[in-house]
Amino acid sequence: GYTGSSLDRQPLGWRGAGDGGAFSATVADGRLQLSAPNGAYVRSVDTYTRRTLEGVVEFGSGAFQHVGFGSLDFAGNSYLLFSTFNTNNRLYARSNNNVSEVFSDLGPLPSGPQRYRIEWTTGSVGQDAVRYFLNGVVVATHEVPSAPSLHVYQSYNSGSAPALMVDALAVYGPYAASGSYTTCALDAGAGQVFTQVAWTASVPTETGLSMQARSSADGVSWSGWATLASSGAPLAQAARYVEVQASLTSSDSARTPLLDALTLSYASASSPTTTPTVASSPSATPTNTALPTETATHSAVPTATATNTALPTATATNTALPLGPAVRINVGGSDQLVGDIAWSNCEARTTCDNYRLNGTNYSTTSAITLASNSAPANEAVYQIGAQNNISNAGASLDFRVPVTNGNYEVRLHFAETQYTAANRRRFDIRLEGIIVEGSFDTFAQAGGRFRAIVRSYNAVVNDGRLDLSLVNRTAVARISGIEIIRLVAPPIGTPQPTVSPTPTAVNPPTASAVAIRVNGGGSLLTDGGITWQACTALNVCDLYNLNGANYSTSQAITLSAQSSPATATIYQTGRYTGVMNAGSTLDFRFLVPDGTYTLRLHFAETSQTAVGRRRFDIEAETTLLDTNVDVFQRAGGRYQALVTEYTVTVNDGELNLSFINRVNQATVAGIEIIGQ
Repeated sequence: GYTGSSLDRQPLGWRGAGDGGAFSATVADGRLQLSAPNGAYVRSVDTYTRRTLEGVVEFGSGAFQHVGFGSLDFAGNSYLLFSTFNTNNRLYARSNNNVSEVFSDLGPLPSGPQRYRIEWTTGSVGQDAVRYFLNGVVVATHEVPSAPSLHVYQSYNSGSAPALMVDALAVYGPYAASGSYTTCALDAGAGQVFTQVAWTASVPTETGLSMQARSSADGVSWSGWATLASSGAPLAQAARYVEVQASLTSSDSARTPLLDALTLSYASASSPTTTPTVASSPSATPTNTALPTETATHSAVPTATATNTALPTATATNTALPLGPAVRINVGGSDQLVGDIAWSNCEARTTCDNYRLNGTNYSTTSAITLASNSAPANEAVYQIGAQNNISNAGASLDFRVPVTNGNYEVRLHFAETQYTAANRRRFDIRLEGIIVEGSFDTFAQAGGRFRAIVRSYNAVVNDGRLDLSLVNRTAVARISGIEIIRLVAPPIGTPQPTVSPTPTAVNPPTASAVAIRVNGGGSLLTDGGITWQACTALNVCDLYNLNGANYSTSQAITLSAQSSPATATIYQTGRYTGVMNAGSTLDFRFLVPDGTYTLRLHFAETSQTAVGRRRFDIEAETTLLDTNVDVFQRAGGRYQALVTEYTVTVNDGELNLSFINRVNQATVAGIEIIGQ
């Protein structure tokens, strides 16, 4: 980022064209602004080779604006750039190393600040590969002769307004040579022991993957780490508790090992026979393996594997349940009629009863092949869809659909309309908090681009709603259609009279007993006997937080002039939207009894230095509570705490809270929900 008002104070060592006057670029309110009568540029002092450049940039409407890598004064025509080229209001990706330019027209110039990324890596022999991303989506891929070390450039060669605005830029290393992942302690359950570990992985040449495990009888005292020689290898010591560790290495910047799925088998502590973990559902589901990145509890989750292992005897007589009422959602599109079956509009959150919590739409006009699928939708459903609007691995595209409690078949409809190869887009599918399919690859499973594929799973709903999340692994998760079909149990004969015990009244939980406090972006904290729950990631804080990213500061926070402030530590961390687009949301969902609540929100502006630089709306239970919240203005400056308080009524068993971007990204440091 840029601070202060002059380039010579920037920590990364920037240099501008000239020392002032006609060629100067300015820094104001944390952004670099390039616009001068004779043009302006800023470049890094250092040079870089095969790195990733990422940042938030707002291109003006004029020609000859550039952000990316370039040689000194562009000598030798070496550059890798996002550029407006010689046109107005249009964006291009341009790559060159003193030969013919590789040039991609990316269409109309996006308005407002956007996240741009250039990945520069080794390509084929004698070539460099360059991928251009806009808001996490690949928009161009180029290959050029291997380029020399290059500077980071931001330039505007014309003097017309509006200026080229750069909020922040960062240069990352090309890859990590090694890394590891360790599961939490997995519990096979009382009277059970884990006996073996199996996994699926892709390990290209010049990369490596090794697996280790350790065991414990009580979850306290652990054995040493023992190497697992191969997938399916028995554990050195069968035990109730197991941790698994994956160690990954690579000596090639363009290749990485990939651990797709991890499956643990268990058996009775008194039986020598290994029993693979299986689902209790009567119908088969596609490879529902336990994944190392999504273990949410210390209990072993039974998983269905693709092996021919015999299921329990009861499954031999299972018959398909008849279908009942259904919800069909045309994600990203308008109302559709497939035969005589209606699909409901879901172009935005408000057009499908708020089923959809986040994401942006995409579309194609290319024909979609429907063959090789049972129960496909029509072509129009697959030509549109929604995708995650955050590119980070682990971020999710989320849906929440109110339904009556019971058993459901959930059919999900996909078509890959962008990528032309397998492994370019992979994501996990999570139903009711359980991963039902890991590392799903639409291209690979459907057999190519522009081909429909339908996935079917069983789900049991006990809380009055069906929760679906598609979690990024590689690129952003996408979906075109959702069907949620009630499975109705058939009659089982004449009921026999039974003696029923006298019912005993049980008092349900009430709103007045509820007190939830969340430390946005921070760890577990106790202050004056009051506990604030950690909320550093999507799988922390009881899954209250549905999206967003963390921020933090070490600066002191002033608490004066606020009633009911939290401790200063709460205001030094927080969650923010993670997407610059106006209208994008930072979302939370809290399961609470119906009733009336005091909603107390805590903020501190730790980045912007002037009024009007960050504004957002606050919505709870689909009601707008506050608009154009400017924390800097209301708190009286930077690093000043702000507390706002509202009354919210819950009628559906959950309190839904959203912070909606207007200018820049919405933030929140702490959330309190207190029953009245």
